[in-house]
Amino acid sequence: QEFQERVLRDAFKGSEWDVLFSIDPKNIGGAPMRIVVEKINATLAKRRKLVEKACRRVDGWAISKAIKLGLLPPDVDWFRWEYQGPADVTADRKYDSEIDIEEIAQGLGTKKQAIARRGGFYDDVRQQLKQEAQDFLDDANELAKANGITLNEAIAILRPPSKTTATQSVSTATTNTPSA
Repeated sequence: QEFQERVLRDAFKGSEWDVLFSIDPKNIGGAPMRIVVEKINATLAKRRKLVEKACRRVDGWAISKAIKLGLLPPDVDWFRWEYQGPADVTADRKYDSEIDIEEIAQGLGTKKQAIARRGGFYDDVRQQLKQEAQDFLDDANELAKANGITLNEAIAILRPPSKTTATQSVSTATTNTPSA
């Protein structure tokens, strides 16, 4: 059994993957697990760059041929595009999300980077957010007109306070109550 464990560890080491992450993740946790995950993401990033290089070459050839054949309109920026891989591996999604929020707030990161780490595409997410906001405002206007209430009242009905806002309101109300 010891020999099999050694062979397994060597196999994972050769693939630049941590055996603890795949076979026995219960033995590590917290910061050590985040270090393991960072190493795994570094390995995945290196492998994705190899795939990106091959795709860029093949796609570039295909697009240039399509432009030359008249299948695509000529464009001076035809060669400028981005490749984005799947989401990064994470050991603690909530922690990573909090770090992204803080880095964006401090100007150390961007929404585009945070969305890419989750496997999303910034333009798609932005368009979806705009569509959802428009749908929300349309619903609020419809509700306000149908019931003779203001737009702000309709918005308050459609979007009740979030969990964090409700918690803050309750704690504020508790501290502001007069004691007998």
